[in-house]
Amino acid sequence: MITVVVGLQWGDEGKGKIVDTLISTGWVVRYQGGANAGHTVYKNGTKFVFHQLPSGILNPEIKNGIAAGCVVDPEILIEEIESITQKGINISNRFFIDSRVPLVLKFHKLIDKAIDKKRGIGVTGRGIGPTQADRARRWALRMEDLFLKENDLKDKLNDTVEFYNFILNNYYKEKQEIKIEDILSTLGKFKSYLTEENIIDLSTIIQNAIDNKQKILFESAQGSLLDINFGTYPFVTSSHPISGGIYTGVGLPPQKFDRVIGVMKAYTTRVGSGPFPSRVPEKIESFIVDIGMEYGATTGRKRRCGWLDLELLKKTIRLNGVTEIALTKLDVLSGLNEIKILIEKENEYKYKIFKGWNK
Repeated sequence: MITVVVGLQWGDEGKGKIVDTLISTGWVVRYQGGANAGHTVYKNGTKFVFHQLPSGILNPEIKNGIAAGCVVDPEILIEEIESITQKGINISNRFFIDSRVPLVLKFHKLIDKAIDKKRGIGVTGRGIGPTQADRARRWALRMEDLFLKENDLKDKLNDTVEFYNFILNNYYKEKQEIKIEDILSTLGKFKSYLTEENIIDLSTIIQNAIDNKQKILFESAQGSLLDINFGTYPFVTSSHPISGGIYTGVGLPPQKFDRVIGVMKAYTTRVGSGPFPSRVPEKIESFIVDIGMEYGATTGRKRRCGWLDLELLKKTIRLNGVTEIALTKLDVLSGLNEIKILIEKENEYKYKIFKGWNK
C-alpha cells in the first residue's frame, strides 16, 4: 500500500496530524523540503514540532526516512533528535537519511537572509534555496561526505566558503566571515549522532519495501502552491511538494499510488509574501488567527488568512492526482455567521456566500 499525503494550499494544512493518524506500521518518508517546514504532532497531550524528522517518528513501529530530494540542517536535526530522545523516544534502527541529501550550513542561512533583504520574497531564512542552488552547482556537501577524512572534508569546503564570504562581503555588504573551523565543529557534532548505518541508499531500500508489499507513506514538507514549477512563482519554495516530486525526490520509477490524500483547510492561509486573492478583512483575519492559532510553526510569523479558494484547489487536485481529501479546521469557522468561498464565474473570480451556515 503506497499512500501520499500532500498539502493542497500554501502549506500549514495539518499534514503532520494526518500522517501520524494514518500509519501504524511500515515507512514514513519525507521526499522534499527541509527545515523551512514545520509539522505539528500531538502525542499524549505533548506537542511536537518537526522541521526535519518525518511525522512517523513518534511511533516505535514505523521506520522513517529523509529522501534525496530533501536538504538537512545538522543543527536543527540535532535539536530534534535530542528533544525526542529526552522524552524517551528511541529512534535506533528506524531513522535513515539518503546519502545523497545535501547539508544546510551556516553560509547558506546567511546568504538566504541577505538575498531576501534585497528582494523581499518572504523566505524563512533557513538556507534552503541556497543549498538547493549548491546542489545544482554540483558542489553541495552531502550526507555521505560526513565520513570523509577531515582534511578531505576541509578541501571540499574551501572553495564554497571562499565564494560565500566574497559574495556576502562584497555584494550584500554583510560584515560576516564564515570560518571553516566552525563548520567542521558543527559537522563533527552532527556525525556523533549518526552512524554509517543511518546514512543509506534510501531509494533502493524503499523500492524493495514496495516490492515486498510493505506500507509506505510519502509526506511532503510544504503545500502544492509553493511548488517551484507550479506554485505562485517566484513566491515559492525550491523543490517539488506535489506528488510527482516523489519520483525524483526518492528515486523511484513512475508508478501508481494507491492513495493520494490531499490535505486542505476549510479556509486558506499563507505565510510570507506573494499573491493571495481570497484574503479576508482584518477583523475576520484576527478572529481566524486567534481561534485557529495561525502562526507559522517554523518562523512564528502570523499567517495571512483567506476564504476557501476553489479554483486553486481544482488546480492542485489535478496536479497531485488526488483520490481523497482530508478537510481540517472546519470548526475554526463555527463562530462566523457568514462565510465566503471563492469561485470562478465567466472568467473572473466571484464569491459564493453562505449565511447562517453554522446554525
